[in-house]
Amino acid sequence: MPNSQFVRWLPALAATVILLPTAALGQDKPKRDRDVISRAELVEADAKFPDLSQAISRLRPHFLAPNRGVRTMGIDAPACSESSIAGRQCAMSEGGYTPPKVVVYVDGNKSGDPEVLRGFRTMDVEEVRYLNPNKAASEYGLGHEGGAILVKRYVATKPPA
Repeated sequence: MPNSQFVRWLPALAATVILLPTAALGQDKPKRDRDVISRAELVEADAKFPDLSQAISRLRPHFLAPNRGVRTMGIDAPACSESSIAGRQCAMSEGGYTPPKVVVYVDGNKSGDPEVLRGFRTMDVEEVRYLNPNKAASEYGLGHEGGAILVKRYVATKPPA
């Protein structure tokens, strides 16, 4: 009757085989979010990139140059007249292309363009998050054609005395 014992254990064996692959294949690690740079990544990158701008450009370059190649409205020659809004837009940029501008927010306050990031040490930051233009516009209003970079500074807490 050894065959009947095998049949009795077959459901338990099947359940083990189905549940085992996720742990065995290393899938228990959390995936890295494309639009977030965590504190752990920043600490690891500090030795190579002490400047936050450099760290972002190496870890998530799309934060600083999103939507590359997207053309704005009003690039055709007939539409580029002095009297039209599109014409003024064409006059402001060569060839009718206006690169999207990324807006930087530090701890919820608007701080300017990505040049601001050069003033932060990588170790002083808790998290960096990128919002695409649609999310940035819904949270902060118009003027975020390139999206927004949200910087959350690291605040060390003192242990209770």
